Amino acid sequence: MKSIKSILKLFCILLYLFISSCDNSENPDGRHPVFIKAENFYDEGNIKDAYQLYERYFQLNPKSAKASYKLALISQDRGDYVKAIYYYEKYLELDTNSSDRKIIQKWIEASKKSLVKEISRDSPVSIDSSINKTVIADTEVAILKEKNEELQKQLDLLKESKNIDTDTAKQQLSFQTQQSIKYIVEEGDTLYKISRKFYGSIKYYKQIIEVNKETLKGGTSIKPGDILIIPAVKME
Repeated sequence: MKSIKSILKLFCILLYLFISSCDNSENPDGRHPVFIKAENFYDEGNIKDAYQLYERYFQLNPKSAKASYKLALISQDRGDYVKAIYYYEKYLELDTNSSDRKIIQKWIEASKKSLVKEISRDSPVSIDSSINKTVIADTEVAILKEKNEELQKQLDLLKESKNIDTDTAKQQLSFQTQQSIKYIVEEGDTLYKISRKFYGSIKYYKQIIEVNKETLKGGTSIKPGDILIIPAVKME
């Protein structure tokens, strides 16, 4: 009888350990001290240290979609478009069901265009040995296309009247840089993500905090349903 109880007890322990290991495998990022510290640095605005820790964690766990996503965001904001493209594509490869797939594909295209401009200006582009070097090769056709489009624009300008109404042209700038709007916070939103959504960069999150002091009550936490004012900013 005792032997049966011992076997049942051992079985329960093994079952518990198996279930626990499954839970940890579903979300290893949130339990790893390196990733947790990287997230804390990112939330505090310490982007330099956050990047280093995300990079270290990604080396430890190359299947981390979250780490590749954050590395891509920071790389794009730093102007390191080769890495941004690499990490965005890696993220889409790791998270095949990402709800942000369409917007990330737009960010990839934006990074490629920026990279094309750098190369066409003969600017030195650093390539990390761990990054897929075919990213540069993929831009060769895009460079020719970009130059062709630029020549076409110049021809079109010559055909137009020299009297250009500059005030009208200014009014055609995107709404997010010209007037404040109200935005309802959605599930999964962060101040960084909202900043990128409206301004194309995370660096304007402080302006959002500044105009929403009363709503945020001096903090930075937001939840679905909160109404934020997205201020007009002078794009750099």
